[in-house]
Amino acid sequence: MKLTFDQKKWEEISDDFDSIVFGNGLSISISPDFRYDSLFDHAVSSGWINDGARDLFEHLKTKNFEEALRVLSDSNDVVHIIEGSRREGLDCAHQKIKESLISSIGGLHKRYESVVDKIDRLAKEIKKFKYVFCLNYDLLMYWAVVEANKIQKNRVKDCFVAGGFSENWQKMEVPYKGNDKSTLVFYPHGNMAIFRFGDSDIKVSAKGHDLLSEIGCRIGDGASITFVSEGTSSKKLESIVRSNYLKKVYFECMGKVGSNLVIHGWSMSDNDQHLVDRIVMSGALNRVAVGVNKIDMDKIDAWKVRLEKSLKKHLLDVHVTFYEASQFLA
Repeated sequence: MKLTFDQKKWEEISDDFDSIVFGNGLSISISPDFRYDSLFDHAVSSGWINDGARDLFEHLKTKNFEEALRVLSDSNDVVHIIEGSRREGLDCAHQKIKESLISSIGGLHKRYESVVDKIDRLAKEIKKFKYVFCLNYDLLMYWAVVEANKIQKNRVKDCFVAGGFSENWQKMEVPYKGNDKSTLVFYPHGNMAIFRFGDSDIKVSAKGHDLLSEIGCRIGDGASITFVSEGTSSKKLESIVRSNYLKKVYFECMGKVGSNLVIHGWSMSDNDQHLVDRIVMSGALNRVAVGVNKIDMDKIDAWKVRLEKSLKKHLLDVHVTFYEASQFLA
């Protein structure tokens, strides 16, 4: 394996890539409330995290939900090995923390009108790609898809038809009437707008941009959102295969990542190694662009280590270009 590196401005490379993966850094750049510390503080003040769970976060010296979920999951695995069964209390705590995360995202979510300028810029950027993979649960990408289609109908598609994910999603790669290109958007870890109904995952919609209220009503009625937030890569993959939509995105759609990829706002942490493994499975990846906040050598060196660790077992020769992340929606 050989990695080579350079630095460029986003505008110099923005038309050179077919696929992009967005992580929480994108959402934070639009709304800082999506930082883990803000989400945690909101969950505590709203009473969604009880004293026991809060003590766990304090003991771990973190406000990262996935870190707390990882510890709970690992602890229950150890109990199961030693005692032969899982602890109901640990399972319950795990589920409550997952629910508090999605509730905090909804509680702190900006209304469409307050972020419309950045949503418009995001809509213009995603149209440059063939495939967009968004790991965020919020509605910012959902709104960007709506915005992108205002001028060109079905220019950007999430492959949901009448609420359900199309079994023939590959046909949507063909541009809609009169369009010169087509962009497909997928949510590998789920989204607030996708709900589980039996064995099906259904995307909800609402008139105008009052989707947040519609989602709140459905949650209030006991509906379950399709999303993955487990603390380890293996547990996330287990959750993925339990959802027909997430399973299709992981095993089929992510296979569309070819020789080039942009990583924007995604830390590529150990608990997302399953995504890295799927992306590079074809062996074709040879060029990657990585958005870095306030480029300096320490951050670039840290990314080099991260990339080498994530890609080493795949023995790929990859050229990596670093760009200033703030330029993406400038």
